[in-house]
Amino acid sequence: MNKYHPFNFSHTLKCLAVLMIFFGILGIGNAQTLLKVKEIKIQGNESISDGKLKSQMNLREPGFLPFFKGGSEFNARILKLDRAAVRKYYERKGYVYAVVTDSFEIVNKKEIIIHLTVSEGKRVTIKEINIRGNDLIADTEILRMFESKLGSPLNPYLLRKDLAAVRTAYQNRGKPFAQLQNILIGDEDVIVVIDVKENDTVFIDSIIVQGTSKVIPNLVRRELSFKPSEKYSISKIEESQKRLFETGLFSNVLITAIRTDTVNRRLNLIISVRERRMKQIGGEFGFKQRKIANSTTTTTDFNIVAEWYNRNLFATGRLIRFKGNISAGISDISSGETGFEVSYTEPWIFGQRAPTTFRTFIEREQLKEPDIPLIRFGADIAVYKKYSEQFSTRLSQGITITRVSSIDSAVADSLKLFESRQRSINLLLINDKRKNIFFPTNGSLLSFDMKYAGGFLGGNSDLYRAELSWSRYQPFLLNKSWTLSTRIKSGLIKSFGDTKEIPFFDWFFLGGGTSVRGYKDQDLRDFKISKEIIVSEIYKLSTNVELRIPLLWRFGAELFLDGGNLWQELGQLSPARMRYAGGAGLYFMTPMGPARLDYGYKLNPADGDNTSRGRLHFGFLFAF
Repeated sequence: MNKYHPFNFSHTLKCLAVLMIFFGILGIGNAQTLLKVKEIKIQGNESISDGKLKSQMNLREPGFLPFFKGGSEFNARILKLDRAAVRKYYERKGYVYAVVTDSFEIVNKKEIIIHLTVSEGKRVTIKEINIRGNDLIADTEILRMFESKLGSPLNPYLLRKDLAAVRTAYQNRGKPFAQLQNILIGDEDVIVVIDVKENDTVFIDSIIVQGTSKVIPNLVRRELSFKPSEKYSISKIEESQKRLFETGLFSNVLITAIRTDTVNRRLNLIISVRERRMKQIGGEFGFKQRKIANSTTTTTDFNIVAEWYNRNLFATGRLIRFKGNISAGISDISSGETGFEVSYTEPWIFGQRAPTTFRTFIEREQLKEPDIPLIRFGADIAVYKKYSEQFSTRLSQGITITRVSSIDSAVADSLKLFESRQRSINLLLINDKRKNIFFPTNGSLLSFDMKYAGGFLGGNSDLYRAELSWSRYQPFLLNKSWTLSTRIKSGLIKSFGDTKEIPFFDWFFLGGGTSVRGYKDQDLRDFKISKEIIVSEIYKLSTNVELRIPLLWRFGAELFLDGGNLWQELGQLSPARMRYAGGAGLYFMTPMGPARLDYGYKLNPADGDNTSRGRLHFGFLFAF
């Protein structure tokens, strides 16, 4: 029999109260997520402007443009992080005693005003730097490593970076256990004392390779920059780790040091690797820039690739690859390309780490203007050598047979088209100091591309070509988050011997999304193409200036000025005879690089140029 329980009013009230508090908290949380930052007020900052301090914060005030109308969504945790970021900014400027506090007030039940109160304190400068305990590395050499200078504001973060640089220098000279610490003496003008404890010089005893089953351990050892009995060097260890990754044989490489003999100051290096799958069928698709035929002109295609490869042929680290591709052109140059190639790569040759690739290929391409089906097949050998992190060379020699068929004879005559059998040597020198090749914000790229065809090599196409290109990337003076990019390119190509004119597919071309925007692809030159004109030499000069501006999320904008021209005589080459175009564009950062849409407008078209002065260009990756 069920017992009757009287209604407990007090218990019910307690339950209701708990539920109200629970949902009240949720309500406050939801309300907080809807609050927008109306204004950020900063008080007490005398040495640093409001704008510079606000630029350190994630929370933002409303913007001026319509799509920037609302301020940031308020979050108390982010406010704490912003307060720490502002204080860190002060510390970097030498205000190591700065104190920053925060508070906020809710207005109109929908907006928040944030208050930051700053007590800057004294600005601390470096009066003197004293170094103690160092024998192996002299004071003068250590001070050259320092970015902190006498008379400059004390930046604790920069000082830590300086100590790390000195510690690395010791680790590169056989002292992996060197210890450094700094002591500050003084209040406003401080003396920085660096205490160094160098400890023992250590040598490598044994090198132990672990984790190999398909790869011969000697293939690992030949990639190492260090040997037994050498002094320990952290830079050689890092270089060796990178070289092992570059072989393509390993998905993970870890090099650890174990001290085995403290008396004789020796240690073992354990190299632990994880092997990749050696035989694989793969594929990829996406937008890609490629060169047209034998020329230096690039075009953007949507490309689909299928391949099979064995990266450890006969357990020797050699690579064999079978690759097929099909692409659809999105420019005015080409409708696309289909191709197939077989390649074999020998990673070491004549005892040198110089990957050498033997390749045979066949390609079919349908050009748009002129409407020409182009078939190319041949073979080549290329030797790649990397001398440093920035400088590399690529030397190649090959034979390429070009055939053109199924075209109107009038078209062939007007363009001086003919089938060619070209034997050539190419040398490419590259000095690449960019930190990020897809979105460079600093550094430079210098390249020199040379080609010699025919002559003593044989074939029916005798010419030489050289092209020099230099690009520079740097933060914009007025806003460091913007990137100012500049490029200048020059080149010449000339026929000799029995070749009276340059084959059309070896020409320089200008115009299009990667050279001079506003002009149609391949449409910019200072001379006309006709039956009466024999093109036996071409000279090239082009310039580009582009300002890249990050906007919202992954979007950004570009402002650019392009210029260039092609001439048949060296005496005609002049900046005054160049054609210029300016414009703007938008880009979107994808995992594979930026996709962009640019609009270029001709500023000084040539007399008789009746084509449209404006043109849209779609491209993948930046123009340069």
